[in-house]
Amino acid sequence: MLQVTGLSKSFPPAHRGAPPVTALDSIDLTVPTGIFASVLGPSGSGKTTLLRCIAGFEVPDAGVIVLGGTELSGPGVQFPTHRRGVGIVPQEGALFPHLTVAQNVGFGLVGTRRTGRRERVEELLALVGIAGLADRRPDQLSGGQQQRVALARALAPEPALVLLDEPFSALDAQLRADLREEVRELLRSLGSTAVLVTHDQAEAMSLADHLVVMRAGRVVAAGHPGTVYEQPADVELGRFLGEALVLPGEIERDGADVRVRCALGRLPVGHWHGTEGRCQVLVRPEHVRAGPAAGTGGVEGIVRARSYFGHDALLRVEIPGLPEPLPVRVAGRAPYRVGDCARLEVTTPVATYPPAEAKGCLT
Repeated sequence: MLQVTGLSKSFPPAHRGAPPVTALDSIDLTVPTGIFASVLGPSGSGKTTLLRCIAGFEVPDAGVIVLGGTELSGPGVQFPTHRRGVGIVPQEGALFPHLTVAQNVGFGLVGTRRTGRRERVEELLALVGIAGLADRRPDQLSGGQQQRVALARALAPEPALVLLDEPFSALDAQLRADLREEVRELLRSLGSTAVLVTHDQAEAMSLADHLVVMRAGRVVAAGHPGTVYEQPADVELGRFLGEALVLPGEIERDGADVRVRCALGRLPVGHWHGTEGRCQVLVRPEHVRAGPAAGTGGVEGIVRARSYFGHDALLRVEIPGLPEPLPVRVAGRAPYRVGDCARLEVTTPVATYPPAEAKGCLT
């Protein structure tokens, strides 16, 4: 298990007289053994600094890092990187250009006999699917092949924890999708504990067993990806994790039954923050169903735009009372054209939050 408690880190200011830059502000984090965790956040949220502190590249100002029962960092304790039992897969591979693939992978096998080292390297190259590339140099490899070498190098000493620092960001979209699935399945098959740092929401949620979201040096949410997505802790997190409609509403309670009245109708509330009266309502586009205008229930609107993606299409539907058209996903073959009327119905309980000063908006 990886346990991070009260971790803080600041850097000197960019200009004289300015306050220090706080990268981590009392971070608490737990990653159970064998779990694939994603740390998600925008640029400047502190996620890379967190990874560097765990790896030993940065010395925290305060806090404790424990891995497998061993305190790696804390008051009076600071294990060097090579003694932490941590494997690291950096961005774009960061391979040694003058070494072959086999030599790069075997670099971390210090103290291993030559025969054992060769066997371990061959085993790892086969494991990551590049068994025939042992004698090539990094400049003779594609981006995906370089990342496979970096992964094999990280796994070579059988680390207790694998850290992945946005390792797929330099790859094209299809290769990125394919490789990240392979990496996840490989690490799971090995029973490895892994922490991926990324700013890609789809990547973080699709890969993780445990999702951690950071903002301004703090953890703002942690848990199963489905729970964090469906029940965001606040409106800002809801918008960050995916397209969302945020609009004003009014809470109506009848005993345990909580509903909200808004421009989309009177909707059941699934995630309620206990706010009475005025509130903000968050609705995901995939939670809205489009039907014939002649139907009953829901609200009627006019299709103002349609984007076709083959497997599905995205409609922008103008609804009275909304500041902008509502995005709605429908099947690619759905017969909607610009100017058509459509009846929209919210099919999933919504989340509500305390009211904001600003008017509701569409993001």
